[in-house]
Amino acid sequence: MSEDQIALFKRHRNTALTPRYHDRDSRNAWAASLVRDLPGRAVLNIGGGGQRHLQKHLGGDWRIHEVDIAGDCDTKLNLDQVDRLPFADGEYDTVCGFDVLEHLEHFHFIASEMYRVARTSLLWSLPNAGTEAAGILRNVRDYPDPAQNGVYSKYYGLPLAPPEDRHRWWLSFDDIIRYADAFARQRQARLEFFIPDDEFSLKRSLFRALAGERRYLNFFCSTVWIRFTKPGSAA
Repeated sequence: MSEDQIALFKRHRNTALTPRYHDRDSRNAWAASLVRDLPGRAVLNIGGGGQRHLQKHLGGDWRIHEVDIAGDCDTKLNLDQVDRLPFADGEYDTVCGFDVLEHLEHFHFIASEMYRVARTSLLWSLPNAGTEAAGILRNVRDYPDPAQNGVYSKYYGLPLAPPEDRHRWWLSFDDIIRYADAFARQRQARLEFFIPDDEFSLKRSLFRALAGERRYLNFFCSTVWIRFTKPGSAA
């Protein structure tokens, strides 16, 4: 990422709202706080996890349609085996996908389909795989199931058997910002980024000062949240 792209990220970063959560349920609670401020009350949640967390936090006045491969959902789909999402253009006010696109072989196709069926807004979160590098350097091995996990990672590496769930894409912070910018430009959509608060430590501060903002964000920014607003939408 060039320094110009760092400036692009900063220009589109929304610093008024900061992601704060520690599990899937609290992640959906934070997402709900963003969705409430958007037009309309019809939401499509792609890969919601099969437990209806978003509905719980938005309440009964909202129409939430959940899509997943299993669990409690309204439409069960393998998103890598469809040639179209089974929804009309602009059928939902907001379309959400929280830490889901990186699991799909057909990332680009499903991203475009999500945009098609959204009337006003898209809300995504994407994990930065670059944050795992520090664990490798420290020899941290938190995932003990060799049949499902890599040596150092839950979703990357080489398990000893075909895993049930994997990330198909190793996304760096650079990759996420570049892709989101191109996606928005191609569609003339408004783009906003939200990132978690920095976890203060002397080591991190020293690294940031010595290595610069680009390297710091690539190694320590765990997740990037992205909101796209369609042209002409009053979001």
